[in-house]
Amino acid sequence: MSRPLSPSRRHDRFAVIAWLSGQFTGPDFRDTTQAGRSALIAWLDHRCRTMRAQGIADAYQYDLPLHTELLRILAAEKAELAAIEIRSAPLDAGRRLRAA
Repeated sequence: MSRPLSPSRRHDRFAVIAWLSGQFTGPDFRDTTQAGRSALIAWLDHRCRTMRAQGIADAYQYDLPLHTELLRILAAEKAELAAIEIRSAPLDAGRRLRAA
């Protein structure tokens, strides 16, 4: 397995997607729709949970740097999806909630 991406301050989605596509088979990593990002987040979450179970079981194939990198990517993708959802929400959504 090749080295994980080096840590960076800013999430470079294009570099991450290229790296993920080279390492794994999974959902269409390049899909930038909300559904595509949600599928990627679900895949990353499942992969990280599987790796955590391997680490707890002290499996020989557990790779801590890879697990750390996937967790970093998962957190960044969740943050980006949340920002997209906030930007796409109607401006009066808060007023509707308070009125109800």
